[in-house]
Amino acid sequence: MSARKPDQRSECERVVILGGGIVGLCLARRLAGLGVSVILVERHRVGAGASGAAAGILPAPMWRRSAYQRACGASYDGYSAFLDELQAETGVAIESIESGMLYLAETDDDAADLAGTFARADVATCPGRWYDARELAREFAGLSPALRGGLFLERTARVHPPDLLAALRRSASARGVDLREGFDDVRLERVSDGAEKGVDVLLERSGDVERLAGPRVTGPSVTRYSVVVCAGAWTTELLERAGLPLEAPIVPVRGQMLALRCAEPPPCMLDIGGVYLIPRPDGTLWVGATVEEVGFDDSTTATGAEELLDRARAALPSLQPTDVLRHWAGLRPKVLRRGGPILAEGDVWVVAGHYRSGILLGPRDADLIAGRLVGRDVGEFSVFG
Repeated sequence: MSARKPDQRSECERVVILGGGIVGLCLARRLAGLGVSVILVERHRVGAGASGAAAGILPAPMWRRSAYQRACGASYDGYSAFLDELQAETGVAIESIESGMLYLAETDDDAADLAGTFARADVATCPGRWYDARELAREFAGLSPALRGGLFLERTARVHPPDLLAALRRSASARGVDLREGFDDVRLERVSDGAEKGVDVLLERSGDVERLAGPRVTGPSVTRYSVVVCAGAWTTELLERAGLPLEAPIVPVRGQMLALRCAEPPPCMLDIGGVYLIPRPDGTLWVGATVEEVGFDDSTTATGAEELLDRARAALPSLQPTDVLRHWAGLRPKVLRRGGPILAEGDVWVVAGHYRSGILLGPRDADLIAGRLVGRDVGEFSVFG
């Protein structure tokens, strides 16, 4: 894609957003609040992808050294106000809990690594406590006696993605966003008609194709939309089909999750070897996620369920296979470069590649891109009428 210079800004009045996950919904909502005409296109249904399958962890920022860490920290700091704003506007109750996260050590080496990590953390913004094996057994009933210690970070929180998506959808609709779902195909097409060049969006359903005229170099008679791709794991495929190169590939990573019945849930979230155990108010325990590079296969597998249950039982031995209530999977968009997601301006704008941080970074990144599209700083997590 051809990129604009950093100081250039678009003053758009119309935007087509491709992708109806949390990033696309947040961007559509923000732009509509700024008076922009927005069409949000989701090939399947809004929230059906990685956002709907996510665990919703909001990690407490241990460091703010790199640009990505600072972005995550700023997103974390503003999230509570964002949720308050969204609930007040929509009336949708969004389950959100700051229970803290306990990172468990299975070996003495794990314990040394976790203790060393905590020693280097910024305790002013990420308060916590280290528990040795004996303290862990005394303070947290039900944990495996084989564990060698644990690092508790008290500010780690969680939001329930289905509630968040429901509230964002209601807000976007109320602000006038044109939500379009359920297509056989959604694609971009480069067009060249004499002196006029651009990129259009084609929406196909039941053999009928609707063309949305995208950005144009010339031709004032053509209705123009800025086009923003927020298509998660499908972003690279969508762009490459139109001959639009991306600065780094985005690949799908399957994450399977389980919901378990748990008679005595832990008092906080647990992390054991990168797998989360999340107690919920309804008495279930969510466990996830696997990390599988299997292309665009979002099916669940017996092997995945066994892996997750084994990890959960390494922390909570009382869990049994008969406790499994539900099993699902999603495809997380991983960008193959360092430095976090892609926020790119050009013939087509791109906001994608959030991998495991889409729930956390989505609202803030939406505000940043909304500001660039309208040509002014709109702040972060700001309220628009």
